[in-house]
Amino acid sequence: MEAAAFTGKTVWVVDDDAYILKIFEHLFRKNRVAHRCFESAEALLAETWDPDVRIVLTDIHLPGRNGDELCMLLRQLHPSDLKIVALTTQVTPAGITAFLASGFDDVFLKPFTESDLLALFSGKPEKIVFPLLDALIEDESERAEIIQQFLEETQQDLAHLQKSVAEGKNETVLLVVHRLAGRLAQFSQEELSDAFRKMERSLLQQPDAAQHRSALEQLMKSLEDFLQKITGNF
Repeated sequence: MEAAAFTGKTVWVVDDDAYILKIFEHLFRKNRVAHRCFESAEALLAETWDPDVRIVLTDIHLPGRNGDELCMLLRQLHPSDLKIVALTTQVTPAGITAFLASGFDDVFLKPFTESDLLALFSGKPEKIVFPLLDALIEDESERAEIIQQFLEETQQDLAHLQKSVAEGKNETVLLVVHRLAGRLAQFSQEELSDAFRKMERSLLQQPDAAQHRSALEQLMKSLEDFLQKITGNF
């Protein structure tokens, strides 16, 4: 990790999961970053404010005051150059927009990697590589246009699939699963594509989608996580 990305930044993190805080502590110590970790919003607010703090990452679902309330209070109490980041596990593109509208400067998704943290602090998202697409499209504007279309089409298909599973529309479930498998393969997502292909074969053998509900829900969650990752980098 490039330590320069953290130069001059003191970081405070709030999360009620001690394991998550331990990961942050490890990465910050590794990169010699001044930091404090808190298990609640109340604990942070009770601490004497450090004027060197430039970034606060806060989990949204906390005991006591939640992350939204903490963000609002920090905005009232501290300077405008303070960057406040929502730390969360599940969020739709519309949810990201809502977080930004409510006062957060950014959204950081769990689970995360060291490179994800670097991208957050540097302000430069790590470019996601799609080998098949990148081999075909060299122009950045055309690449962006195709990725945007992929996002829109896949988000629509995901919503359609969720609705069809809930309503027991077996033929539609099979159709959308087949379509997503092919699109993900073309988008260099072999593992996720293979999972959809496997589901397609299962549906052909046992067409009742209700019999595959658990596996389908897990598959849709994996796709949703992938879309969130792209949205955060695009």
